Amino acid sequence: MFLDCNGGDIPSLAIQGRLKAAFRQRQRIHMYRHHNTEPVSQALRSCCFLVMACVLVFSIAGCNSTQPGKSGAVQASSGVTSNSVSSANVLDESGPRLTSGDRVSVRIQEDKEEPKLLTISDSGELEAPHVGRLQVKNKSCAEVALMIKEGLEKRFYHTATVVVGLDQLARTRGTIYISGEVRVPGAQTLPSDEVLTVARAIIRSGGFTDFADQRKVRITRTSTNSSGHQVFQVDVKKILRQSQVNNDLKLEAGDLIYVPERLLNF
Repeated sequence: MFLDCNGGDIPSLAIQGRLKAAFRQRQRIHMYRHHNTEPVSQALRSCCFLVMACVLVFSIAGCNSTQPGKSGAVQASSGVTSNSVSSANVLDESGPRLTSGDRVSVRIQEDKEEPKLLTISDSGELEAPHVGRLQVKNKSCAEVALMIKEGLEKRFYHTATVVVGLDQLARTRGTIYISGEVRVPGAQTLPSDEVLTVARAIIRSGGFTDFADQRKVRITRTSTNSSGHQVFQVDVKKILRQSQVNNDLKLEAGDLIYVPERLLNF
């Protein structure tokens, strides 16, 4: 055994030196790990937050997206091109009203055939494919399409898509009759390209006579829904002199116009 100058054991001192060196190395490794794991933890937290944000965004986008196939169904049920109107959940009643002599095209999409050209009879009926005769006078194309659709789905189809188009208007829309205190009483045709009103019909008949009661012109209209009739009274004098055209009644086929005589003629 060897002793150092201070009386210590030489092997013991060597072991202590190694232990101290090992302890310092361990401290350095611990400090290195401590300082380098903190940025890594921050990076992991950032990545996790980014992934969660992406998942949330895609979830919201998925909820707001349209389900496949629905947009096509809506377009198919509400397809409107030019004057054609298909059967839809909401009827478009702003189009022209059908009458005798009008020619329409009817197409059933499920049949995959060309449209059938049909003419409305004098009685206002239409011979619809697979359905039979339908009363379509004073109805719109959308209403007729719905009538045919309902008839087909009762007997032949689970779901039918019907397209009705107005191809050609009749030359006239029918006839109205005017009598009483007008200069030329008689029948007048309703043109298909013009809206005929009470005041216009009286002007066509040459105007009032000197004894006409211009404030109490009476119009009798036969109702298509029942056996009764409707009676309207129009102040034509106010319409002509004060330009109140909004009060002028639009005439329909079969209307009877009567201009009474004044009670006092002076």
